[in-house]
Amino acid sequence: MVILVRVENRNIFVGECKFWDGPKKFNAAIDQLLGYLTWRDRRCALLIFSRNKDTTSIAQKMHEVMTARPEYRETVANDLEGRSRYHFAKPDDPDGPILITTLLFDIPIN
Repeated sequence: MVILVRVENRNIFVGECKFWDGPKKFNAAIDQLLGYLTWRDRRCALLIFSRNKDTTSIAQKMHEVMTARPEYRETVANDLEGRSRYHFAKPDDPDGPILITTLLFDIPIN
C-alpha cells in the first residue's frame, strides 16, 4: 500500500507499506518505492510490518538489502530495531540524493 501526502500539487511524502516476507520481497518493495518517485521527490519511507519474533534478525537483513542496492550511497542511521535512514541516488538523477527511511514494526501474534 502506498502512502502519498501532497501539498500544493507537490509530493511531500511517499511511503510504501509491506509485510515482511523475506529479503527478495523487501528488495522488490524498494523497486516499487523508487518507481513512485519523481525527480523532485527526495524523502520517502518503507514501513515494514513483521509477524516474526526475531525482529533483530529482520532489521539486519533489511540493512543488508539496502546497502547492497546499486542506488545506495551511504547509511545515515541504523539500529537493531529497524529504524534506519539511507542516502540513495536514482539512476536517472545520480546527483539528486534521496533519503529513504526504513521502519520495522513488530506485530504480536496472539
